[in-house]
Amino acid sequence: YDTAYIYHGELSEGALGDCLVDRYPRDSFLLSTKMPIKFMKSAADMEPIFQEQLRRCHVDYFDFYLIHSIGKETYENCKKWGVFDFLKQKRAEGKFRQFGVSLHDSPEFLDMILTEHPEIDFVTAQLNYVDWTNPAVRSKEVYEVCCKHGKPVVIMEGLKGGTLVNIPEKAKKLMKDYNPDASIASWAFRFLLSLPNVRVVSIGMPKLEFLEDNIKTFNNFKPLNDEEYEILNKVVDIINEDTAIPC
Repeated sequence: YDTAYIYHGELSEGALGDCLVDRYPRDSFLLSTKMPIKFMKSAADMEPIFQEQLRRCHVDYFDFYLIHSIGKETYENCKKWGVFDFLKQKRAEGKFRQFGVSLHDSPEFLDMILTEHPEIDFVTAQLNYVDWTNPAVRSKEVYEVCCKHGKPVVIMEGLKGGTLVNIPEKAKKLMKDYNPDASIASWAFRFLLSLPNVRVVSIGMPKLEFLEDNIKTFNNFKPLNDEEYEILNKVVDIINEDTAIPC
């Protein structure tokens, strides 16, 4: 379960504490949240905010903790405020098992921070079959940087905000003609699961039917074959043709 300090007007962590943590044994789930580095004003904010997050989530520790949306500006504050030393100390204290970064920046930037901070345990990055070769997102290059540094990848935007379910009809037809029983979403997730350095695919599922379909895909996972990769390449071309402003 993944949340963050700023999600839903700062109500997400507390809701998760009420709905999940108070109802189930702590060792029955994994919990991830994020340091709101963009909204902090100084190093003095780190400890109070971290303690507030523990209180909001009703826990004594997190399983995973991330620097939220790290970029050039936030990285400068991380260095100035000693954020990485703070996180190493919290990890040593058992306040989380691992810490990572969530990235919305270039592969060159990621390569730099992973070189300078090998203590980072994992990377959360935007990755899907449309953004894989998109020159604005460069998902494939980001993935390759993570592999180079031996950092497992946690996927966000695997369905690109849901747009990879609502694809053009002629793209859907290619998928359904090949495998009528496979959901459109399953193609996107199988693409991600076929990458060997992917640890987790983070998915938003507002309906039970989505959860059931995704469990089916993940429990019965089969890597994409050559024919399916060819179909996905055609689907990407159709989506790019059909989208005036890719967002």
